Amino acid sequence: MKKVKSFSDALAELERAADEAGPELRRRLEEELSKLKPHVEEIKAKLNEGLHEGKERLEREVQKNPLAALGVVAIFFFILGLILSPRRSRRSD
Repeated sequence: MKKVKSFSDALAELERAADEAGPELRRRLEEELSKLKPHVEEIKAKLNEGLHEGKERLEREVQKNPLAALGVVAIFFFILGLILSPRRSRRSD
């Protein structure tokens, strides 16, 4: 690397180095990504399978006991309402 005398010279040197390394870096990244793609597809398939099984299990439980499911939903929205409602001070003026 040559000695730079100014900031603009340093930027020019950096751009030149990036232009030289760019294609090699892109090739290496694409190679690594192609190695990872099968693993990503496998993880995606397992996740979809797990979500599908969870959905089926939840549907069975709701069909067995719909009132319990309704109670859980009601409690959830009650708590959500308490959290999102504006706070009122209870000072006596």
